[in-house]
Amino acid sequence: MSYNLNDAFGNTSNCTFNIEVLCDIEVGCCGNQTNIDQAIASSFSVSSAFTSDANCQAMISTLPNSECLFITKVSWGDATFSDGMFMPSVDLNHLYLNAGSFELCLTYGEFTIDLTEACFQKTVCEQINVTSSCNILKALNPESDIIISPNPTQDIASILLSNNSLVNRIIIYDSNLNHQTDIYKKPQQTLITVDLQELASGIFFVVLEREGLTPLVKKIVKI
Repeated sequence: MSYNLNDAFGNTSNCTFNIEVLCDIEVGCCGNQTNIDQAIASSFSVSSAFTSDANCQAMISTLPNSECLFITKVSWGDATFSDGMFMPSVDLNHLYLNAGSFELCLTYGEFTIDLTEACFQKTVCEQINVTSSCNILKALNPESDIIISPNPTQDIASILLSNNSLVNRIIIYDSNLNHQTDIYKKPQQTLITVDLQELASGIFFVVLEREGLTPLVKKIVKI
């Protein structure tokens, strides 16, 4: 931008200005992908209850709330889907007819203010376990939720279970898959003792049976 300046004596000077305009304020919809990603990270929780006809109903509650942000698809993990334009403030319900492990996914979309175009889309998933008693728990992490120690052991090993392990029985097999012993877990029990003193040294398979879910298998080495 240039200006010509004149003084009272008729002298003229020309001045040039360089102006840079910086805008970092985002207003309205379709602002910033990073902000959307942060807003919907771990964005939903799941609760459950039996219906009057004894089916297990899951209820999704979501946190983000924006006039431009919608849930466009829910994949319930049992080969069923819900499609639409759901406001995040609306609870979504689904009936699970069987216990099991399911990958629950929500697809979010931020749209222009006139809802004609999606600016950003992101899918958030979480593995859940639905039990026969209609409890919904986050999926088990076998590395951190079931710990066997010491392993290897000379005689006694302890199995530490997290509250969401859902283990109700432990079966011990030797390396030839011969049945050795059963251990029935008591309600709320999180520490199990396995006595291998009378068994020969070798590798033993620990089968952890879980309520309504696929059993897990771990190993104990007796030295």
